[in-house]
Amino acid sequence: ECRSDLDLCDGCEWERFIIDKLSHLKTFYFKFQLRSTIILNAIDIQNILHSYSSSYWLNEKHWFIAIEWSQKLIYSVPRFSCESADSNFRPPFHCTAFNNSIFYDHINALAVWERTEHRFLNVKELWLVDDPLTINLEFIIDLNRIERLIFVTSKIDFSSNILIDLINKMKNLISIQFYNIPVSFNQYKQEIFIKQVRSIELTRDFKSFSLIEKLNKLFPQIERLQIKIKSNEDIEKILNIFSKSLSIVIFYYDTSNITISQKSIENILDHSNFTFAIDNNSIRLWIGLPNVGFYVCFIYFNTIYFILDIETNSN
Repeated sequence: ECRSDLDLCDGCEWERFIIDKLSHLKTFYFKFQLRSTIILNAIDIQNILHSYSSSYWLNEKHWFIAIEWSQKLIYSVPRFSCESADSNFRPPFHCTAFNNSIFYDHINALAVWERTEHRFLNVKELWLVDDPLTINLEFIIDLNRIERLIFVTSKIDFSSNILIDLINKMKNLISIQFYNIPVSFNQYKQEIFIKQVRSIELTRDFKSFSLIEKLNKLFPQIERLQIKIKSNEDIEKILNIFSKSLSIVIFYYDTSNITISQKSIENILDHSNFTFAIDNNSIRLWIGLPNVGFYVCFIYFNTIYFILDIETNSN
């Protein structure tokens, strides 16, 4: 990966060099950023593509390249292809690959808000921007591959039945981020427990503690929680609501509304099994540390770490 002049991008020259000097080479990746002073026309671009279109490149080695002239890039695909995309994603116009599936299959993070006829079969992170009923979602992606779901839609009347049914189909889902929790969660009556999800993040203020209680019932195996709080008292309430499986909690807060100190956190926790860190606008809490025999306090940049009243384990 480097800045280069045009002579470094000649596929014929690379082919001769590899055959002569590196005849056993099996993997060859490159990404050339052409200098800004280089100007190419359509014929020049076709000549570059042609130099990488020999039987050696395409049939023997299966090495493909793409050109993105607006960015002055020439690179190996799929190695340096986009890994994140949205519903409007289009592969590079200039490339030597036989079909475009090589680009769609390389996408591992996808934001979806409208229907598309393309399939992204290796997506692990899904950004759901719209109602899945309006999107052919199960055609677009393999739900079993999704490991992280970011729920972005702002529709407060969004059906919780639809969302929970969708989550239930994601058998490898371990993390969910909510920009907004649908208020309909409070009306969800079915006894469903989604145990594969281990991490939840609430990006914005939650509407009520009843929604938090519902999340705890739906996702009983949560180990990591990130949530925004409005008061010191929220910390204790949230810890009391969530399951005993929690190991890491991050509380975000607005410093103009809340004052957080070491003493206030110690008073709230009153527990020997917590470690916490306070920085500019968050509190990080670790639960379940083994006994280590001493009290620790150190400062790193703007973060202060405390281990609370750990008792010595004498054996």
